[in-house]
Amino acid sequence: MTDEVFGLIDQASFAHVFDDAPAPSGVTNPGAIFAQLNMAMIGDLRFVGLCAKLGLCAYWVKTERWPDCVDEVAYDFKAEAQRLPGAAA
Repeated sequence: MTDEVFGLIDQASFAHVFDDAPAPSGVTNPGAIFAQLNMAMIGDLRFVGLCAKLGLCAYWVKTERWPDCVDEVAYDFKAEAQRLPGAAA
């Protein structure tokens, strides 16, 4: 159901991640998106868009500290992360 999940992500707002307010529904582990069981999504180029929405691309570009999945995907993860809006923030 990867397409369905990415469709929902496109509609979602992650503004709460940047607020001091508690996360909705008790979501407390955003790092779970990198779990091995999520490799179908990680392997999809659209995954980097989710990371950008969460502010991760900006962090990676600024610090040059990339996630392990960079070497596990068939696309150029770094180039896509650098291309997306907000990556140079």
